[in-house]
Amino acid sequence: MNLPHELFLLLLNLSQIKKREQIIKMFLEAMADIFQLADVKFVANPPYADGRVFPINTLSQVHGYIVCSSDISSRSNIEQALLRNAVSMLGVIIEKNEHDQLLSDEKLKLDELVRQRSQELLEKNIVLEKINAELEQEMAQRMIAERDLDMFFQLSPGLLCIAGLDGYLKKLNPAWTTTLGWTAEEMKAKPWLEFVHADDRDATIQAGETLMQGGVLLNFENRYRSKNGEYKWLSWSSFPKVDDGLIFAVVLDVTETKLLEEKLRQSEKLQAVGQLAGGIAHDFNNQLSGILGFADLLSEHLQQEPMLLEYTEQIINAAKRSADLTSQLLAFARKGTFHAVPIDLHELISEVITLLHHTIDRQIELVTDFADQPLWVKGSPSQLQNAILNLALNARDAMDQGQRRIRFSTKTVEINDIYRASNSIDLRDGVYSVVEVEDNGKGMSPDVLARALEPFYTTKEAGKGTGMGLSVVYGTIRHHKGDMVISSTLGQGTTVHLYLPLTEAANIESVHWEHNTHPAPDDRAASQKKNVLLVDDESMLRAMTAEMLIRMGYTVTSCQDGMEAVAYYTDHHDQVDAVILDMIMPKMDGSKTFRRLKEINPSVRVVLASGYSEDALANELITEGAAGFLQKPFRKQNLAEMMSQILA
Repeated sequence: MNLPHELFLLLLNLSQIKKREQIIKMFLEAMADIFQLADVKFVANPPYADGRVFPINTLSQVHGYIVCSSDISSRSNIEQALLRNAVSMLGVIIEKNEHDQLLSDEKLKLDELVRQRSQELLEKNIVLEKINAELEQEMAQRMIAERDLDMFFQLSPGLLCIAGLDGYLKKLNPAWTTTLGWTAEEMKAKPWLEFVHADDRDATIQAGETLMQGGVLLNFENRYRSKNGEYKWLSWSSFPKVDDGLIFAVVLDVTETKLLEEKLRQSEKLQAVGQLAGGIAHDFNNQLSGILGFADLLSEHLQQEPMLLEYTEQIINAAKRSADLTSQLLAFARKGTFHAVPIDLHELISEVITLLHHTIDRQIELVTDFADQPLWVKGSPSQLQNAILNLALNARDAMDQGQRRIRFSTKTVEINDIYRASNSIDLRDGVYSVVEVEDNGKGMSPDVLARALEPFYTTKEAGKGTGMGLSVVYGTIRHHKGDMVISSTLGQGTTVHLYLPLTEAANIESVHWEHNTHPAPDDRAASQKKNVLLVDDESMLRAMTAEMLIRMGYTVTSCQDGMEAVAYYTDHHDQVDAVILDMIMPKMDGSKTFRRLKEINPSVRVVLASGYSEDALANELITEGAAGFLQKPFRKQNLAEMMSQILA
């Protein structure tokens, strides 16, 4: 038996086995077979301590013992050595096996740890990839948003800006240049306070302090200087970011809104003043009627007293001048309408220019620039002529010595929402003629321009102007369903724009009532046996008018109000040839009284009288059958002509 060879093969085979129990089992079987040992076992503690016990030693510890029932001490030294070496090698194999098992276990643990860590890293990588994708998407969206925001910033018609708490503008969109004329670089080069109107700087400084403290400003308004020197009203909504030292602002140009608000305030003020002026003029006309009427009656008794007659004429002239003033007040108040006729504006302006050639300094150049086609409007030729003449005389007074020029031009425009917004006018949609009267005179300051339409406001020296010129023109144009706009720059002259509804001459139907302009003779024979019912609530006017009529030969019955007149006319209408009826009375006014009289006698002849100019209601009553209209104050001759006409 070749023991070393067999042991070598055994140990080689054992070294390939992984399980410790199997190694020991095979070793025990091989020992029993190779060394002819009986009852070979593996034990933790040997039952005896002689040649039948072989410890299995490793470098670190004793793993157990190989015991057998055969005593090998009698065997050869070689065999004993081989047996002991085999047992020692078993310890090495076991230790190696355990070491390999430990390494395997550690490797498995490591592999599991690596797998777990790899899984964790994979999961984290997936999360990171997702986060990265989201970040990339967010960055892309942010870039798109920033691009869109920048495009919005650049294209916005509103004024957008970023300013610094240091008092300088940092970023502005192009709308600033469009609105103010400054480039962004020009505006960023100076403190923003330098662009603010002097009167608004204190409020602007306070607004800046509010922003520095973190406060928000909404709808703060101030005026910014444009590059051309004009000021624009701006409305600021500003939000500070104090930590960054920045202010973000959205700004609106509210200049047109301010102008419209101012025009509305002016219109409301003028309307209120107009109502007051109209009421005063009406009452004053009643008083002037008494003055003129009684002066006329007095003059008839003073034909043999030249000095007293002269005094009376002075009273009449003063009253007539006062009547002219009340006429202007009524024109400003737009009390009443007019008899509309077709008017060729070019012909009308030419007539004004012809008149000016004979009345103003010949060194003033009168220039026309008319539209190619005739422009027709519907209205009162005398009122419109006076309005344009008034503007020309104002232009004359506004020009100093030197090269002086008044330019009359016409054109047509179509009024719509866009035109209204940019020109600050109060007109309905439609096609309008525009008459422009332009001078190269002194012009007006903004403060003077703001008050130009106020009645009795004048910049002329005392005694050289009443202040009614422009206000009367404005009243006349508004009365013609038009509007008036004044543009003026101090030192550069003034242009007045008159807007009048355009119409075709062929489509205008003249509806005015023609008065007889030929004086009627004061023929007492024509008035014999004619009975007149006189209705007026003013006792003085009743007395005066009754005296005039009596001197003309009429029989007069006076009533102090409409109810009394209706009651009298109900019983005596067959005895009344004509009625003179005041329009403004208590209890029952002139219109109601007229209609009641018409119910009693459809053929009744009624002359309407009023301190207002012939108004819409009077015209309406004339179309319903009223015989005529007397404008207070009237004189005896006017009354005689009217009575002669309606009773002819």
